[in-house]
Amino acid sequence: MWFIAISILLLLASILPYTPLTHWFYRVFEFGKIQIFILQITALVLSFILIDESYFWLCILQLLTLLSIVSHTVALYKYTSFYKSIQKEPCDTSSEKITVLSANVFQENKEHEKFIALIAKYNPDIFLTMESDENWEKALSVLEDDYKHSVKVALNNTYGMHLYSKFKIIKHRVHHFVADDLPSIEAKISTPDNFEFTFFAVHPPPSPTEEENSKERDGELLSIAKKIKKTPTPA
Repeated sequence: MWFIAISILLLLASILPYTPLTHWFYRVFEFGKIQIFILQITALVLSFILIDESYFWLCILQLLTLLSIVSHTVALYKYTSFYKSIQKEPCDTSSEKITVLSANVFQENKEHEKFIALIAKYNPDIFLTMESDENWEKALSVLEDDYKHSVKVALNNTYGMHLYSKFKIIKHRVHHFVADDLPSIEAKISTPDNFEFTFFAVHPPPSPTEEENSKERDGELLSIAKKIKKTPTPA
């Protein structure tokens, strides 16, 4: 029966991302939660309209599909306009607005001048490049008169990073949470009006195009999250 086949497939797609399996075959369904949610609602409604007979396994699958829909609803609700986030009381004092620009410049891209023109156009207080190697580092050196503070991690494996700031970088650290060739940057920055915050920059392995599993991505993001949680300054 069509409903049995579809509901089982959608239930598997809903459950697999929660398993400890890290291969992208299992994790890719994380990115289709909305689509799975809509398909499950459609399949459940049609099962009541089009299927006249009722038997044990059909009822079980309908119940499991309903529970899965509820689970997706809970997960997606906070991203809707109906969700009211908790508003924190404003501080008595706060820093001026800070502008940040981040860009994956693509390591093999040789059109350095276009990115430099982009920086000149938007004039951010801080900018971060990802996939930047030694060639990009040399090209970006023309900006160092305006961006006197920087953290440079030039790599040729598409995971190089360069952080440039008009504000003082009090201290910084380059982390390698999951692999020696996967850096992330932690920088404590002070604004001209003497407010301090911590800037975290991360570029984990993105997709099945580069890694067979999501272990490094998950480890990198989890490590950053733990660092942010323990950071006393805004981050």
